[in-house]
Amino acid sequence: MQAIEPRPGVLHFVVERRLSTELARHILDFVEHSRSQQLSFFHDWSKVTGYDTQARITITSWSVKHRSRLVTAHMLARSKIVRMGVSVANIAVGGIAKLHESQRPGRRSARRARRS
Repeated sequence: MQAIEPRPGVLHFVVERRLSTELARHILDFVEHSRSQQLSFFHDWSKVTGYDTQARITITSWSVKHRSRLVTAHMLARSKIVRMGVSVANIAVGGIAKLHESQRPGRRSARRARRS
């Protein structure tokens, strides 16, 4: 996993292969270190092939609990199962996640967030 915070509150993650529960906890540990009250996420999960159910539950539960801090979440995912999981989780967090199949829309959004 690669994780960076190029600007306060702008978090970018690149995850490959399977999203395990342990990896989900590492993602959330990184997020917890952000001092920003407003968070925008850019997840490149284009190479994620699947996930542990508990990983989805862990991230979704955290997101629901901290919903007031979440501005947006751009998700690049190509796997049908990952896209389905993101879509289901998105319902629980009020539809803030924007799901992308190609890098172009997510990259544009990330560039704008980094400049703001």
